Amino acid sequence: MWCDFVPFTFKEEAIMDNSCTVLKQQVLVLLSGGIDSAVCAAKLCAEGKKVHALSLRYPGDTNWVEINNATFLAKKLNILHVVLDFKFIEQMLGGTNTNMSFNVGGSVNNCVSRGKTPVPMSVELLHLTALMFARIRGIKHIYWAIHQDDLIGTSQEKVLEYLRALEKLPALGSYSPCNFETPFIGYSKKDMVNLGVTLDIDFRFTHSCSASSDVPCGVCRQCMLRASAFDSFVPLKQAVGA
Repeated sequence: MWCDFVPFTFKEEAIMDNSCTVLKQQVLVLLSGGIDSAVCAAKLCAEGKKVHALSLRYPGDTNWVEINNATFLAKKLNILHVVLDFKFIEQMLGGTNTNMSFNVGGSVNNCVSRGKTPVPMSVELLHLTALMFARIRGIKHIYWAIHQDDLIGTSQEKVLEYLRALEKLPALGSYSPCNFETPFIGYSKKDMVNLGVTLDIDFRFTHSCSASSDVPCGVCRQCMLRASAFDSFVPLKQAVGA
């Protein structure tokens, strides 16, 4: 099955207050099952937006823990959630290196290092899919929870330049604009955890390890960043296994 289908409302949802009708802005968040996208989704909900969430199931189900986390969070926040199955990538890779895997959804150069070679242009594929998903539903804002600690071997300027180029694609087909939003690009991982604490995120249902889809290894870059980010919250750090 191509995706876990959830019915969608194709127009802005109207809500009533005592004085007038207010339209809730529809937004799409790329929900990976990690800390950063969880914080992003919760913040958008707190701001009163109508949130749609998109997750990608990677070939070989290598991110099954992350998908479970994303599903748990979406239910807790009561947001519309779709999981797209990218098993077709296995067909594309036929006759090549069958050990290839995907980049982690939140990071530019943070590849899934589970003994596999990253699929080229997998981040671009993620964003192009998000653009298609958003345009089908009339959503004009896509939120990507990339932050400063994700910028390995690149710069904030390069990332924004890349996103601005992607935003031009819908216009080529005479579609209305769709913008990528990166509200946390100047944040650190510790900043994300601090914000998540104020939003009452249950960090036990987030996964950061790039070396294991099950038990965190504790030594990869993502595990180290996670542990450092929770240093100010010792009881919470123990609870989330950071």
